[in-house]
Amino acid sequence: MNNLNNVVKKKTIAQWQSYIGTSLRKTADATLDTAKRVAEYRLAVAEAEFNKSMKEWFGMSPSHLSYWAKINEQLPRFVETTAALPASSRTLYELAGLDDSLWDELVETGDINPAVTVEGAKNLKVNGGIRKATMNQYGEADNFLEIMQKLDELMHNATSVAAAKKALKIWLKENPPQFYEEEDEEVLESSAPATESPAKPTTKEIKGTSSQLRVKCLGMFGIFVDKPIIDKEFLTFLDRQAGSDESKLAAIATLESE
Repeated sequence: MNNLNNVVKKKTIAQWQSYIGTSLRKTADATLDTAKRVAEYRLAVAEAEFNKSMKEWFGMSPSHLSYWAKINEQLPRFVETTAALPASSRTLYELAGLDDSLWDELVETGDINPAVTVEGAKNLKVNGGIRKATMNQYGEADNFLEIMQKLDELMHNATSVAAAKKALKIWLKENPPQFYEEEDEEVLESSAPATESPAKPTTKEIKGTSSQLRVKCLGMFGIFVDKPIIDKEFLTFLDRQAGSDESKLAAIATLESE
């Protein structure tokens, strides 16, 4: 913000219009330059004047202006990788929402490139990166946590994402993922001789099938639950996996509502 204050110079309103308008071209460089110029103008005038004039000059609504503000926030990151960027301000706005580690990975793998569309950028936010791809592929494996722990280890030690992917592929061949078959368990239970029901746990059990719990957590919060578990186990698990108190509380509320 201080840097912008230092570069903002006195201009008339007409000069500001020309200054911003000359950068509205369909290249990534021009889009980044526009974001910088819009931010400079925003600092130079009152907010009401800024919103009014940008609407009159370029038809930009407040929501559209928020795209430019978000792009400007990530300007240092974008400037370093201009050759890999799409020109669309809407697409760059979506890409600006990626965290730094995922951004670096997707640039390295070429998933971020000039051809990325708005929908493509949204998909990268949801499914992009080796970690999310591995979660989606092996989320229902019995040894899911072991797989993810191994991936974290490989990502930490590998010299590149490609090297980590290759190492994980080799490790998975040596340690094939095991998938839990609910149908087989049901057949075994139905064919087993009747026995006295075991005593119920003293702690409250979170209701729902293993599939329901898994989909809820993995789909909504990016975490994995393999089967119905009691409160204490559930809270311990979320402390390790949820990533934030908000995600943990939301997951608890969702599961308890089943």
